Amino acid sequence: MLMQADVGRPSSAHVIVLGNEKGGSGKSTTAMHVAVALLQAGQRVATIDLDSRQKSFTHYVENRRDWARRAGVKLDVPAHYCVARGFGMRLDEIEAWRAPFSGLV
Repeated sequence: MLMQADVGRPSSAHVIVLGNEKGGSGKSTTAMHVAVALLQAGQRVATIDLDSRQKSFTHYVENRRDWARRAGVKLDVPAHYCVARGFGMRLDEIEAWRAPFSGLV
């Protein structure tokens, strides 16, 4: 049972990670259910899709947002981010490109 959270100043963020090497195991569906439940409990929620190749969770979030807009329904949707796919062939190239941005959050 989810309880309404105290809306006071948060001391730190909580991180929930869902992962499995097998495709089709329900990671995206579970992540969406957890995110929406937390939103409905009054929490601020951001989600991150680390699979920049398939983007299953990103599509899930986009489809929910698009359907709600078309249907004129107010649905809770988390702030969502998808990690960009690396473009270099070698790790040192990717790290060299990333270095100027490493201090940014």
